[in-house]
Amino acid sequence: MDININVNFNCRELIKVLTLSARFFKALDERESEALGADGELPKDQEEGLIWKLEDVKGESEEKDAKKEKASENFKEPITNEENLKGKIALNEFSHRTMIKGNLPWHRLLNKKEGDQWKDSDDSSLRHYIEKVYRITSPMEINDGLLIVEEKNKFHPIRDYFNSLVWDGVKRVDNLFIDYLGASDTKYNRMVTRKALVAGVARIFNPGVKFDYMLVLVGKQGVGKSHILSLLGQNWYSDSFNTVQGKEAYEQLQDAWIIEMAELTAAKKAETEAVKHFISKREDIYRVAYGKRVTKFPMQCVFFGTTNEMDFLKDKTGNRRFWPVMVEKHRIKKNLWREDIKAEIHQIWAEAVELWKIGEGLYLELELEKQAVKIQEKHTERSSIEGLIHEYLEMPLPENWEDLDVAARRSYIHGTNFKENIIPTKKRDKICAMEIWVELLQGDPKYMKPMNSREINDVLRVLEDWEPYNMGTGKLRFGKNYGCQRAFIRKNNYENT
Repeated sequence: MDININVNFNCRELIKVLTLSARFFKALDERESEALGADGELPKDQEEGLIWKLEDVKGESEEKDAKKEKASENFKEPITNEENLKGKIALNEFSHRTMIKGNLPWHRLLNKKEGDQWKDSDDSSLRHYIEKVYRITSPMEINDGLLIVEEKNKFHPIRDYFNSLVWDGVKRVDNLFIDYLGASDTKYNRMVTRKALVAGVARIFNPGVKFDYMLVLVGKQGVGKSHILSLLGQNWYSDSFNTVQGKEAYEQLQDAWIIEMAELTAAKKAETEAVKHFISKREDIYRVAYGKRVTKFPMQCVFFGTTNEMDFLKDKTGNRRFWPVMVEKHRIKKNLWREDIKAEIHQIWAEAVELWKIGEGLYLELELEKQAVKIQEKHTERSSIEGLIHEYLEMPLPENWEDLDVAARRSYIHGTNFKENIIPTKKRDKICAMEIWVELLQGDPKYMKPMNSREINDVLRVLEDWEPYNMGTGKLRFGKNYGCQRAFIRKNNYENT
């Protein structure tokens, strides 16, 4: 029997038709031998009927698929247009959370300004409602429809807040901490305040924009350091940031815009390094809890530090990311707790938005960078031996210093039984950690540990008149007493060494 069927099937339809056709032919097997003519061919009327049956199978398959696609496509209609659901489910682009923006059949809205967070129980309630009212029972289709609708209704609360502000033209940004916390009225304090606030705006309109600094408010308790940050951050302020490690750190950023780091600014050196690395990141990639895919999350927050410690910087070098601002209660000009302070905060952000719009940079000019380094040094933890080393290096030496043994040198430095009757005229031009350990600190070379060497070298690095020797291997010879050692020299003194 030859049957020619000209049908344009796709692969999925073909599989369905072949399956149903196999069942159809099996049912005809027993009757077919009786129906065949003498020539072994199927009569013409039965052949045409078989073709109709196959085309009918294809039609039923197409109709079923069309109904399924229509149900999936039309599911958006109840959420989009029905009064009980329309516009009430949306994605918060800042927190990356599904939000309820109005009363639902199973939920009465509590937070009318920000909306209520969508919970697992709301998924169940939505499925129950859709199944009951619209007879759509597929959880996958309901979830797909929810994702489509919340994406369509997405919003960004802080961006919307900024767009609603109208600046009155009065400049307040630069003097914020000068007026309300008693910071000194200096160009440095004004500029770091401006950069930090404009960065807060930039991170909202352009998430992930480069800004790897943290302004740190330094002062006694009771000045209002944390309070002013909470006013600036409003509903998006957080002081509960307690780790910079792993996925937990990034999940804490989801609802936070102005983040106060209090304990971490006074942390150990290793923890400070982790903080510096964290605030310099512009984005991270991870999978949120219950999420299906790993997702890229650009930073939308800025960090501020608060501390009571003057010497809160533990690293002797590499503190450029921290902008310390000293605050003093007796210099405060404006009341931070007055009734109209929120209106003032709105105007501060309105001005910051305008500064961002005209292209305000997020970094300090070279002149202020140099000033920032000096201020950072004032807030850097000092070694207890720094003063001793400084005096030791400035001590004039006798001309035959290189010929003296260790015992004679110690006697000269510490003023005990020095027998040479010589007027010191020579100025030291090079030094090494071993020389300081043995002569100044009177340590035994055998017991000098890496931590001792590191502490001495850290002090040498921050002294204004000294720098590491960088020629060749970085080592110089220190006579028969110490041999070749990694050296420091007086600045601009390469010719003499």
